[in-house]
Amino acid sequence: MRQPHNNGPSRSGHADLTYRPANHYSQLDRSSQAGRSSVADRPPALKPAPWRLIIGICLAVALVIVGAAIAYPSQFKHQLELSIVRQPTPYTQLYFTSPSALSSKLRVDQKNNFEFTIENDEARTYQYTYTVTLADFRSHLVVTTASLTLGNGDRATQIATVTPKDRKSKYLITVALEGGNQSIRFYGETS
Repeated sequence: MRQPHNNGPSRSGHADLTYRPANHYSQLDRSSQAGRSSVADRPPALKPAPWRLIIGICLAVALVIVGAAIAYPSQFKHQLELSIVRQPTPYTQLYFTSPSALSSKLRVDQKNNFEFTIENDEARTYQYTYTVTLADFRSHLVVTTASLTLGNGDRATQIATVTPKDRKSKYLITVALEGGNQSIRFYGETS
């Protein structure tokens, strides 16, 4: 025998707080509830399906993309190319033209020559400024500062001359490019 669910007070004066299962509507005795309706007896309100919201957001995003493509066709095409097609990385090469020809023995008070090469792979014409320095434990001398302009894919070989003044010293010869944090160096000693 089923007990009817009653929210009213019982004989002892307390409310009937018995547990109602989620599918309590099938268990209710409809004949005892005829003509009466309470909020607790109504089915819960249905929430809209989340896929409708997702589809709405996707359509809005697609509409914005299409609008941007129509309003700014060249910029949109360029951005699409940047996003999809791998772009070349611009760079500069700085190196000694003949590393094996660099002499570790330097002649005092005489011109000592060496060659270095700058190669432009920046995808545009670029102006380079380089500095050649000669340093020992006592001094740091700027030997040469010069600029040159190279087109994309071009290279230039430069000849640098250093003249050490001290005997029995170890020198550091450096070629540095300004603004690019690139440098090359080698050591030479005088006798």
